[in-house]
Amino acid sequence: MKLEYGILAMQIVILGIVAANAAYAFRTKRNIGKTLEAIYQYRREIGWLTSRIEDLEKGKSNGRRDS
Repeated sequence: MKLEYGILAMQIVILGIVAANAAYAFRTKRNIGKTLEAIYQYRREIGWLTSRIEDLEKGKSNGRRDS
């Protein structure tokens, strides 16, 4: 009888560990998605900034002055 309760307790502990790992994996996946979106947004901003700087440099070499 004691052995059955011990086995049941171990199964509950293992189930809790598996559930905690699944919840952690879900949060990690969500955070990775947010991080990737932030990286994509950063790359878009850098691309825009680079093209803007190039446009300003072209204007400067043509004798035009932008503020």
